[in-house]
Amino acid sequence: MSVPPEGVAGTNTERTFIAIKPDGVQRGLIGNIIGRFETKGFKLVAMKVMTPTLEQAQGHYADLSSKKFFGGLCSYFSSGPICAMVWEGKGAIKGGRTLLGATNPADSLPGTIRGDLCIDVGRNICHGSDGPDSAKHEINFWFTPKELAAYDDHSAEWVYEDTAKPAVAASGERAFPKEETDGRDIKFGNPKHTTMDNDVCLGKTAPAFENVEQIKVGAWANNPLPKAGQPYVVIFWGQYHKPGYPFLPLYNKLAKKYGDKVCFVTVSCDPAIEGYGAKFLEDPGKKYSSAFPVDALTFVHATKQTLTDAYAGAMRDTCAPVHSFVVDGKGTIVWHQDHSEIGATVPLYIGQVETQIDHMLAGEPLESNGDREIVEVDDTPDEPAGKVDEGMLDALCGGAAGDDY
Repeated sequence: MSVPPEGVAGTNTERTFIAIKPDGVQRGLIGNIIGRFETKGFKLVAMKVMTPTLEQAQGHYADLSSKKFFGGLCSYFSSGPICAMVWEGKGAIKGGRTLLGATNPADSLPGTIRGDLCIDVGRNICHGSDGPDSAKHEINFWFTPKELAAYDDHSAEWVYEDTAKPAVAASGERAFPKEETDGRDIKFGNPKHTTMDNDVCLGKTAPAFENVEQIKVGAWANNPLPKAGQPYVVIFWGQYHKPGYPFLPLYNKLAKKYGDKVCFVTVSCDPAIEGYGAKFLEDPGKKYSSAFPVDALTFVHATKQTLTDAYAGAMRDTCAPVHSFVVDGKGTIVWHQDHSEIGATVPLYIGQVETQIDHMLAGEPLESNGDREIVEVDDTPDEPAGKVDEGMLDALCGGAAGDDY
């Protein structure tokens, strides 16, 4: 089974994120630093040179946002090109930090990168993940799964005594068994509602959560919005759209399966936050929420419908209740599902959503449904009508030749 993007901590596939900062790039130290990691025995699985935006720098250092030096740190990190890398190997996180040396070069031992190559703490050349959680965040923040190379290192047996690959734990039992859902032919459903590989919204950046207000009622008051770098699912619904209610508890089941790995946000298309959406949650004795559990979902109301319109723009179609979008940790729409075909096919489509989320979390390619057939529309202007035969006109009108109509 494929290794997840962040690797498996404590095994030969443990991964860490290492960045050579603008000072290291400008001083031409990329080759020197790569050489030290390779000489150690770590395997390079991803690398790119890029100039981060200020927003990317702030996202990368989000855990330091309360520090006084946060602003200056982000400004400097985004001041020029960096070399972002992912290194793999047993003890890569701790070993990578050891190779870098102490944060302050004055405290770094000779032989370390900072001990040998820099002087000032504000120009300390490199950044390295400090633990499994930060490695996971940083790797998924800077790289997509497709940018991480999976290959066997020919020298592995000379680096490790045990080269057996670890078994990667699956995401858990399926919420919707394949034999009940996408084990059936996807064509069982209406082709109009089947997601195809060339659907226009796939691969686009997901609209930001702007002009939304969280519905903080009862048990839902503390359900979170997506964190930076966290995959999420956006589900559009409406209290007025009663036929669509059954699909909410099905997504609730998925939310409980994935826990904090994936955030599930339901966006109310109802007119006002004080209205239908809140009452749906507030009055379990009378509303459908008593029959359809939705306790693991986060509820928000799209004020002015701007979020709804933004997703409609991404898909070039109406975004109505019972549409859902799967967004990866980079903020890219990787799957869209139209559940308008309410009924027996709802579990079918949600089953495929589950399959695609499993693939996304495992860093594997998503399943393919093929491309949607594009129907060519003939927009060639019609030929001008020919001259009408006067005799035929007379016959059609029932009049005699020469009559004036």
